[in-house]
Amino acid sequence: DKEKDAIRQFVSTAISGSSGTSRSLYIAGVPGTGKSATVREIMNEFDDMRRRGMCAPYHIVEINGMTIPKPETSYLMLYDALKGSMKASSHELSATEAKESLMEFYTKRKSKSVNDIGKGKDSHQPTVVVFDEMDALASRSDEIMYTFAEWTTYANSKLSIVGIANTMDLPERLLARIGSRLGLNRLSYAPYNKLQLMTILENEIPDMITKCLAKQILNKPTIIFEKISMELCAGKVAIISGDVRRALQLCELSISVALEAQESSQLDAISPETVIRILPQHVNNAASRVLDTGIMIALKELSELDRMVLVTITDLTIRRASFDDGISIHKLESRLKAISASIAQKRRFADLTKPSDVPESVKATNDPTTFVQTGGNERANDVSHGRGNSALMTNSPSNMTYSRIEVHAACQRLAAERLILVDFSLSQPSFTLNVQLEDVGFAFANVQEVSAFLQPQGSS
Repeated sequence: DKEKDAIRQFVSTAISGSSGTSRSLYIAGVPGTGKSATVREIMNEFDDMRRRGMCAPYHIVEINGMTIPKPETSYLMLYDALKGSMKASSHELSATEAKESLMEFYTKRKSKSVNDIGKGKDSHQPTVVVFDEMDALASRSDEIMYTFAEWTTYANSKLSIVGIANTMDLPERLLARIGSRLGLNRLSYAPYNKLQLMTILENEIPDMITKCLAKQILNKPTIIFEKISMELCAGKVAIISGDVRRALQLCELSISVALEAQESSQLDAISPETVIRILPQHVNNAASRVLDTGIMIALKELSELDRMVLVTITDLTIRRASFDDGISIHKLESRLKAISASIAQKRRFADLTKPSDVPESVKATNDPTTFVQTGGNERANDVSHGRGNSALMTNSPSNMTYSRIEVHAACQRLAAERLILVDFSLSQPSFTLNVQLEDVGFAFANVQEVSAFLQPQGSS
């Protein structure tokens, strides 16, 4: 609710256009936390108020970074919204011409006083541009983001931006000139926890059951989704991603599993008197089906090297919002080395805690803290600097160094499985994840060593 109130207040101020107010709001959070849905709900509220004459007229421009054909199309969409103040309609212009016209429009207004702008045909309504999937758009064109952000700073432009993205620190990753404008007013959406998912499921499941029963032409049974099953569903999703869409999907599949079980039973045919209870076993069955898809099976059967490469590509996708341009082989190798070193160090420290690894000189002492205070710290320090027992460094499972040939071979295997896409058009191949981030998280949720690198930013 506090996030909704903050967005509502921002939009209210933006569309008031008082004193030429122009601002930016950056909304970030993991997928499935309701960012886009909340903004859409707020904009619908103001649209209804506008129709009833309860607020001043304004323009709204919605741009989706994943679906827009070209980043430059953003200029045409904004131009079209303001065409009442322009000389020509957008279909008569190229994107470059639209940008130039918009630049001229905002530059002229920048030099005028508020009183001058409020008079005559040059007067225009406040405009709110909503950039959904903003990280995808930013990865395709920094220039678009900079230009729009720059226009919001012009006096009397009455232009405001709402940016929605999955990447928490996108403003910091963009050029300083962009990030400084976008990141000043920020709203973060944390992943849903189990209790929050439970609240949502309790509200949504009745409608879900109604829709499910609508598909039953005859003999509609009574469906009861047991609370313990709902808690199980919420708990499973909260651990992985906190994505409410996944939770709803799992609940819907659980209902289908229960209906199938009832229909296959020879004891009782489904009738209006039938009561079907969604039990934990149905949720577990549904979760197994999700994990038993072709993609999930392929992910779970990967070798350690292939899994490490895929985890690295996933990590870079989360961290760097790499979409169209892909991930270069140099970035992949560098990050793989860092992740492997982190995991290897944890394995080495785990090895040091085993009784068999305690040096005899330490065992012979009567002071039980000697190993922790001296020997343990010395060996830990050696390990952290690449020194120490050579057998530990080369023959132990804690050694995780891969040659370029091995990494390339792993990429080829992942591409053959269609888990990643490879672009050979550049001087060096680049790689793009070809499965959903959440699927990778689900598949490796129980692999503690790598699961930490698959957490959406901002999750806890």
